[in-house]
Amino acid sequence: MTARHTELKDDVLPGHESKPRKKPSTFATIRSLLKEEGATALFAGVLPALVLVINPILQYTIFEQLKDVLEKRRRVMPRDAFFLGAFGKLMATSITYPYITIKSRMHVASKGGPQDNMIQSLRRIVREEGWSGLYRGIGPKVTQSVITAAFLFAFKDALYDMSIQFRRKAPAKLPLK
Repeated sequence: MTARHTELKDDVLPGHESKPRKKPSTFATIRSLLKEEGATALFAGVLPALVLVINPILQYTIFEQLKDVLEKRRRVMPRDAFFLGAFGKLMATSITYPYITIKSRMHVASKGGPQDNMIQSLRRIVREEGWSGLYRGIGPKVTQSVITAAFLFAFKDALYDMSIQFRRKAPAKLPLK
């Protein structure tokens, strides 16, 4: 659901005090939204959000597939998870970044007037900047994302290994009477 902001107009004469208007309840807001914009307004922004879910899906799929290949040869260590996680995030971000670029440019353009749809924005970027325009600004984004993912996967494997060792060393619980 997208957030809606309504401006309250100040129709009070100078010198007269006004009571602050009570904000509508959630139910009243939904009812008003349905009445004014229809049922589809409740789902505005869902599709773009679902498309962005592809990034972590790709990241984890690539990581797990590469980890499975490596596990057939030897035990996967946290250092391996660091590099596999970094590679998975690099690939996922490289695949989904054009969508992020188009979406952010559409958002900026919407503030200044008529807005292109996704396909029109894609065509305009490619026409004006070439295919590389879809990847403009990827450097800082991919650097931050890859480093974060690398440490996430390395720490996850290290913590998992430590928890297994801890469970093996922990004394068995005595039965309760």
